[in-house]
Amino acid sequence: MVDYPNDITTADEVENPPGVAIDLYYIPYTQIETFAEPVSPSVTFGDQVIIADDHECITGKNFRHISLTMATAEYTADPTGDRGSKILAPKLVARVQGFTAALLEFQKRSKQGRYLVIFKLNDGIKTQIGDAINPAEISIKSMTGKTGSGFRGVELEITSFQLATWLYQGAIPLTPAS
Repeated sequence: MVDYPNDITTADEVENPPGVAIDLYYIPYTQIETFAEPVSPSVTFGDQVIIADDHECITGKNFRHISLTMATAEYTADPTGDRGSKILAPKLVARVQGFTAALLEFQKRSKQGRYLVIFKLNDGIKTQIGDAINPAEISIKSMTGKTGSGFRGVELEITSFQLATWLYQGAIPLTPAS
């Protein structure tokens, strides 16, 4: 295992934009043939949270895309569990505008579904919720807003339990695997 570096802080002159970009990708857990794993063995500090290879989808399956409403998404990953046995509980909350049949059917289907979800931060870094051990779950709340104000659409809450915040560097296939 690689030792801790002397300094893990970000230099002041490095861009560090907050927030989540509008691109979110998901695939049902059962449609992945092979889950990519974190870099092993570690060469540099940080390798243990990087997934550099591609996830392989089963034949005929691929990731799907959702456009999030700009400036409505936030990601957090809080530690949970007892002393000596903690794990992270990542959560992405985001909104998608529109009160369409497609969004409402996705709400209906996702209630019991298990997924792998990848989304981009505002600097292009891809982050993954769910892994080979623990899938992501998606809860969707529909809302209409009030006449004259408010939001009309759905609010996604994507959660899981995992060992780390995964940084995904692989490809996201948007066409069916052959």
